[in-house]
Amino acid sequence: MSALRRRGESPAAAPLACPSAPPEWEGAQLIGVVEGSAHEPQVRFVTPRPVTPGLLALAEPVTPTEVFRFTAPCKEGACSQWREGHCGVAVATVAHVNPAEAMALPACAIRSECRWWHDAGADACRRCRFVVTDDAARSADYAAALAPD
Repeated sequence: MSALRRRGESPAAAPLACPSAPPEWEGAQLIGVVEGSAHEPQVRFVTPRPVTPGLLALAEPVTPTEVFRFTAPCKEGACSQWREGHCGVAVATVAHVNPAEAMALPACAIRSECRWWHDAGADACRRCRFVVTDDAARSADYAAALAPD
């Protein structure tokens, strides 16, 4: 992500960043590596780096979105997760992922420009590290909340 955007800036500012983008989106960067178990995953955030074929190959035999988290400019209404002017993933994450409220906000390289931060603030931020973009083990309720309309 290039330009930073802060709360209250005009919509003409740089687009916000999707913190759970597919790696094929234009401008995508790696921001995290999924660790832990299939039932208790946790993302370890890393310094953002470009997506390359070599990086994506490291995920084999699974999909890159099962083991990595990527960011890219938010597509807003052009994304299947866009709901009523907000990111549906942020809303579903706040509703269905354990809040880990005792935790301080995790270190994050994209917070100031993050769509989830702008849409749901600390509630989404505290849950972010527990989100795997392509997670076959997520609860049925959470999966239903993420299903495109």
